[in-house]
Parts: sequence; structure tokens; C-alpha cells
Amino acid sequence: MNGNRPDTADTLDVVLVGCGMPKKGMGWYHLTQLLEMKNVNVRAIVEPFFLNDELCPKVPPAFAQLVASLESKGVMAVSSVDDLEKFEKPTLCLIAGRTPDNPKLFRQCVNKGASIIFLEKPGAPSVKELEEMRDLANERDVMVYIGYNKNVTPYVQSAVTLSRKTPNSQVSFVHNNSYDTSDLPECFTRNSEGMLKNMAIHELALLVTFFNVTVDTISDFKVDTSKEVSEKLTIWQPGTSMPDPVYITDFSRVKFEITTKNGTKVSVQANRCGGNVSRAEVRDREGKELEQ
Repeated sequence: MNGNRPDTADTLDVVLVGCGMPKKGMGWYHLTQLLEMKNVNVRAIVEPFFLNDELCPKVPPAFAQLVASLESKGVMAVSSVDDLEKFEKPTLCLIAGRTPDNPKLFRQCVNKGASIIFLEKPGAPSVKELEEMRDLANERDVMVYIGYNKNVTPYVQSAVTLSRKTPNSQVSFVHNNSYDTSDLPECFTRNSEGMLKNMAIHELALLVTFFNVTVDTISDFKVDTSKEVSEKLTIWQPGTSMPDPVYITDFSRVKFEITTKNGTKVSVQANRCGGNVSRAEVRDREGKELEQ
């Protein structure tokens, strides 16, 4: 592996695991930033689906163009972490694969000698698997970070600051994706852990971090069942057919409010087809939205 920059003492080797489609995959967004960073040498990308001939016999043109562009820069593109050589210098593996695949990808990266791992949220399908990954990282002395970038975004910081200055205020976090309804079967299948563990996990992390929301502190949980803001769909899973169809159920949109035992109220509204804007609203005790 060479990479997109000269290998010097000032650069950190990075391997992106789980690239996804250009302008769609979270891994691709990370990749665009990594390629611009002068202190990063992107050694390789690993794409378990689009570079696997059996799973994807016909590579989408946009992805093929991406691979050609990367290879022209010296970045290797492979279908498996196992195809990479053992890492010889400190290497960060950024794992942005499908959540069910992440524990296996994590172990593969550790076994290749990764010294740092950045995991896209939520990291794994279950707490048990996260604990096993944590234990392996501790055993091998690997630093691990999970990406909850909304915790440090200006709009969140502004809303949290304002709410703390305003007694009995309530914060509502709104998270939108820009999927078309026709994209939902693929979206539900790719993010099979469900909206709450995938899309809205960012907002759940905000509730834990800034509002002390835990299993033990919740006194009331209410879902707004209005169809305008909450809808659960059961969709035929792509790639399956009669006589053995597979269906998958998830929220296309949902809104809920949590009240803690100390009286704090905070709500989350997520919509797969709501656009491309996320925001936070702060309202006073009378329900009037406050300017930030």
C-alpha cells in the first residue's frame, strides 16, 4: 500500500472500511474529508459490497469511477480487510460499514494491527457486542472512538446553552434525511438495526450527554402517534422474492417526548424523507419558541 500522500513522519496512515456509494454512504463523506487532510495518508478503502463480485456482479458506474480515481492517487481498493497487508506503522481504521457487519470488521482491523479505530455510530447491533469489542481493544491496546459528531455542532451547543439559561424550557431535536419514499426499502434493509439505533442514535446520545436521560432517570415516555410525524412501515426487502419473501419493519418517521424524574422534558423528531436539515428548537414554559 502506498496511499495518496508521501509516507512521512508527519502523516497518519488511514484505512477506510465501508465506503458506500458516492454522495450516499457515510464512509464516502469521511473519505472526501480524509483525502483533503494534509496530515493523513489514505492507504486503502475496503468496500465489502460493491467490490464483492458475488454480492454485486455489476458495479455501479459512480462507484467504478471513484475506484479508478482513488487508484490513480495510489489508494488501494479491496473487498475485505483480509486482503490488506499487516499494518507496519500506526494506522487508523475508520469503520463505516453496516452495523451488523461492524463487529467482524472491527476484529479484522485489530488483527491487522490497527492502533486507532473510529467507529461510526452505533458501533454494533447490541451492547454485548460493543462490550466484547471494548474488551478486545483493551487487550490489544487499541484506542477506539465512536462518532457522535452532533454533540459538538454549533446548533446543539446553542440550544443546550439557551435551555440552561431558561427555567422550565424544553428542547426539541429535529433530524431529517433526504430519502425519497422509493428509497426506503433499500434504506430499511441497509440500516436493519432500525431508525432508533441508526438515524436517531445521534439524538439519543444528545439526551444522555446533556439531559441526563438514562433508563433509571426516565419517568415518562410518549410517542406522538399523529401520522404527520410518526409512521411505521412494513416493506418487502429488496433481493427477496416469492415464495420466500422477507419483510422488514421500521419507522419512516417518528416523534417522541421524554420526561425525566427531575421534570426535564426533551423531544426527538426524526424523518427519513424530511429533507436534509437538522435543527434544535427551544421553547419556554408557555410553549413559545425562543430565538437562538
